[in-house]
Amino acid sequence: MRYTLFFAVAVMLLLGGWLLIADPVPGTETATTTNSTASTTISSDWSVYTNTRFGYRISYPADLVAKNPPQNNGGRVFTNASGTVNLRVFGSHNVLNQTLRDVVSEETSQFSSLYQAEVGSTSATIAGRVALDQLRQVKILRGQDNITIARLTYASDALSAEVAREIVSSLAWEDVDGQTTTDKRPVSYTPEEAKRLITVSSPTQEMTISSPLIITGEARGQWYFEATASVVLTDWDGRIIAESYIQAEGEWMTEEFVPFSGELTFNVPTSGDPAVNRGTLILERSNPSGLPENNASVEIPVRFAN
Repeated sequence: MRYTLFFAVAVMLLLGGWLLIADPVPGTETATTTNSTASTTISSDWSVYTNTRFGYRISYPADLVAKNPPQNNGGRVFTNASGTVNLRVFGSHNVLNQTLRDVVSEETSQFSSLYQAEVGSTSATIAGRVALDQLRQVKILRGQDNITIARLTYASDALSAEVAREIVSSLAWEDVDGQTTTDKRPVSYTPEEAKRLITVSSPTQEMTISSPLIITGEARGQWYFEATASVVLTDWDGRIIAESYIQAEGEWMTEEFVPFSGELTFNVPTSGDPAVNRGTLILERSNPSGLPENNASVEIPVRFAN
């Protein structure tokens, strides 16, 4: 049964969608009766932990006390007096270049049963049971160079599911200006060498766009063929909603950077859910040879204006 469950999770992750298991998260349907006692043990006062090394923050009830910080300043562990609630939040450099799906797969392997998993492009939340009397909620943030995980394990009678969700969902990136972004998707270069070949001035990462979209930047001459290169815009689910091209604004038969511009018209996709009102602008290197080794692209996460 457990292997069947994990196989189902893997299939849904490959589809890039949301997995919602039919069984409810414990406490979501009967919180008033079964968790009323547990919820009264949590203080109404909350504190915020900010990690400057990896740039994230999380809120937690003041009842939870921080243990001694690790020497590498990667995160903290918070527990209640009885030890029935344990919050571990930590960041790490993504030296293995793990995808979000890789990390989700590792985390789900620790569950005996899974109630819910919501998987986005760079963040995921998971809820389930790890032992007979222990529940767990996890949130994962995958940045461009690091991964941050908040893992909350608690006894079913020690914490309500609502408070548990509130704690875990508060994990967010902390921008330098103090503003938080809960789903900060990185610009993706494939291969890594593409960073040396092209720079996009507009749109920028996570920019809110509308039609017509003006695209500007500069690329080395080998990015173009006949002074052009293609551009694709996809919606949140990877469906192509518009295609066009950029035009070199100068002599393109050179190894130097040549400015480019382009215009893309599109219809804003409607989903009914602001959380998925986003897409990806993909600039592809012209490859008349058709050889796979000459392929290159840069993917820029964008958001659609309402």
